[in-house]
Amino acid sequence: MDMNRADRKERPEFQGLKHRPAKPSDRSPERSMEWLVSGLNLLEQGITIFDADLRLIHANRTFLRLYDLPDEYSAPGTTFEAINRFLAEKGDFGPGDVDGLVRERVERAEAFEDHYLERVRPNGMVIAVEGHALADGGWVAVYTDITSKKNSEALLRERADRLSHSLLERSEQLEATNRELNAANRALEEVSSRLAESESRMRTITHSVPAHIAYIDRDLVYLFSNNKLADMLGFDDLHFQGRRVSELFDPEDLEVLMPAINGALDGRPCSVDFHPRDANGEHRHLRSSLVPERDANGKVTGAHILSIDVTEEKRAMDLIVHSKRMEAAIALTSGVVHDFSNIMTIILGNLNRLSDPALAGGERERILQATRRAVERGGRVTDQLMSFSRNEDLVPTLCNLNRITEDLVRLFAASLDPSTTITVTDREGALGVCMDERAYQDALLNLLLNARDAIGHAGSISVEIARTETGDGPAVTVAVRDDGCGFPDGTIDRACEAFFSTKQGGRGRGLGLSMVRRFLRRSGGGLEIESAPGEGAAITMTLPLAGDVAMEIAAPRDTKRIGARPGGLAVVLDDEAEIRELVRGYLLKADFQVIEASTGGEALELLANLPKVALLVSDIMMPGSTTGIDVAREARALRPDLPCLLISGLATTHPALGEAEREFHLLKKPFGETDFIAALDALFAEALPASAVGA
Repeated sequence: MDMNRADRKERPEFQGLKHRPAKPSDRSPERSMEWLVSGLNLLEQGITIFDADLRLIHANRTFLRLYDLPDEYSAPGTTFEAINRFLAEKGDFGPGDVDGLVRERVERAEAFEDHYLERVRPNGMVIAVEGHALADGGWVAVYTDITSKKNSEALLRERADRLSHSLLERSEQLEATNRELNAANRALEEVSSRLAESESRMRTITHSVPAHIAYIDRDLVYLFSNNKLADMLGFDDLHFQGRRVSELFDPEDLEVLMPAINGALDGRPCSVDFHPRDANGEHRHLRSSLVPERDANGKVTGAHILSIDVTEEKRAMDLIVHSKRMEAAIALTSGVVHDFSNIMTIILGNLNRLSDPALAGGERERILQATRRAVERGGRVTDQLMSFSRNEDLVPTLCNLNRITEDLVRLFAASLDPSTTITVTDREGALGVCMDERAYQDALLNLLLNARDAIGHAGSISVEIARTETGDGPAVTVAVRDDGCGFPDGTIDRACEAFFSTKQGGRGRGLGLSMVRRFLRRSGGGLEIESAPGEGAAITMTLPLAGDVAMEIAAPRDTKRIGARPGGLAVVLDDEAEIRELVRGYLLKADFQVIEASTGGEALELLANLPKVALLVSDIMMPGSTTGIDVAREARALRPDLPCLLISGLATTHPALGEAEREFHLLKKPFGETDFIAALDALFAEALPASAVGA
C-alpha cells in the first residue's frame, strides 16, 4: 500500500531489508522503460496515459479487456472522446443521450484533477478508476477489477452480527487503504512495445501502480525496480536498481526467496510467499510471482518479478475461516445437549439403583460399568466440541478414521429433524490415517451441514467408509450422500470456488467446500462431487492410508512390565478436594501412603522436607499463575529421579496439554481406577531399570 513519506521511518539499519547506498545502474533508460512497459502491459490492472490534448499515449492490454474494447482503441493518438463514445453506444454508461454522456466525461477529464470513482458495468463487474494529473499536462489512470473485493466486503457486513467489532474495523481499514489487494499476479508473457516518455513521467506512472515491479539478471542484480517494495514496508531512501538480491534481504528471507528465484532463472514460472519485517518491526505477508525472460535463442537472461502486499487480505480470511468453525460448533450444540442429557440420566439413575442395599454383587458391578462408560462418553463429547473452537495450523497425527467419523455422525444426528435419517456404512474395521483430526472433523461436518440444507425438512443422509486404490497407493474414501435437491446445472465445476454458493436466500457463504478441498489437498487427498438436479448429491473425500498402522490403533496395552510399583509416600496435588479424595483411594489400594496438597507452594514444601517421597501426582491447571507443570519441573529439580504423573481435563487442543506430554506422563480426565493403576504401571515401568521390573 502507498504511504506518505512523512509517515515513513528512516533508519540506517532494519530487519526486513538491508539498507546500503544504491549503486548506479549501467543500463540505459530506454531499456528500463522497455522493462516497465512489459510489466504494465501484463498487469491485471488497466493503465491509460493521455496527453494534454486528451490523446492516448499508452493503454495496456488489461484496460481493453476490462472494458471489452477492440484492439484499435489502444493505438497511440486515439482520442479520449472516441473511447468514451464507443462505451456510451455500448450502454456502459446507462440510458441517456450519447452525446450528453460523452460531453460530460470529456469536460470532467479536461479539468485534469486527481479523482477516484467506482463504476459498475452492465455485466456486473465493478471497476475502480483512479486518475492522477501529470505535471506537464495529461493524466494517467489505473483501472482495477474490485468485484471480488466488493463481494468479500458484502460477506463481512452480512456476518457483522457474528463477527467481533475488530473485524468490522479491519474491513473499514481494508476499504480505505488496500485498493490494491487485487493487484496483478498473472504470468508475464511478452515484451512488445516501447514507451518514449520523460523520466519524470515514468516515475509518476510507476508510483501509481500498486505492486512492486522489478527485473533481475542472471547475476541476481536488479536492472529495474519501481521501488514499491520499500513503500510497502514503510522505508524511505532505499533503492533496488543496480544492487544484488543478497544485499537487500535478511538470510531468513533469502532462504525462502532463493528457491523461487533459481527456479525462474532455470526457466520455470514460480510463485513464493515471504514475510519481511516492516519499519515497525512487524512481519508483512508478501506474495511474489517470477517469470523467466528468454532471448531469441530461448536462453533465460533474467526474470521479471511482481510482488503484492496481501497482509490484510490474509488476516481477513483467517477471521472468516475462524467464524466458519464457530458456526460449525454452534450447529453441534443441540447434539451436545442431547448427549449430556442422556449421560446425566444414566449416571443419576444408576446412582439411585446403587443405593439399594439389596442389590446383588453382579448387578452392582454391571451398573458401575455402565456409569463409567457414560462418564467416558461425556469426556469425548466435551473434547470434540472444544476442538471446533480453535483455529491452528494442521498437526497430522495417526488417527482412527472410523471412530472419529462415527462419533461425529452420532453427535450430528441429534441436531437433525426427526423426519431426517442418517446412517453410517462401515465394513472396513479400524483404518489408520495420518491427518489433523480437528481439520477432518471440520471438513466432514461441512459436508453433513450441506447435505442437511439440501434435504430440507425430510430425507436421508448416508456416510460410507471404504478402502480404495489410487495412483499413489492405498487410500480410504468417506462419501456423504443425500437425496436432496442436488447441484443445479453448470455449478459442480465451481462448487469449490471461494464465495460461490448455490444456496438460496443468502444462506450460503461459499466457503465450506473450498475449505474442505484445501484440507484434503494439504493432507495428500482429494475431493469428488457427483450430482444431478433433483437427484441428490454424493461428495467423496479421499485420504491416503498410513500403511499398516491401522492395527496399532487398536493394539492392546503392553503389560509385560506391570507390577513394578514400589509403594511408599505419594504427594497428591489438586485444588479440588473431591479429586484428591478419589486419587487418594486409588493410591491406598496400590500400597502407597498419601499426603494431600491444595496449592503448588504447599506441594513443593512437602517435597523439600520429606526426602522419602516416592511419587508426585498433580493436576495441570491450578489457581494462580503456578501450574502443575511448573510444580513437576521444580520437583524434578529437587529430586531428578522422582516419578511424576500429571492429570488433566483440558481439551486435546490446549497447548498446555502438549507441553505436559513432552516432559511427563499424562493421564486425561475422566479416568477410573483401572486407568489410573495402568498409568502408574507405565510410569514406574519406565522409571525403574529393567532388572528391577517383574517379567
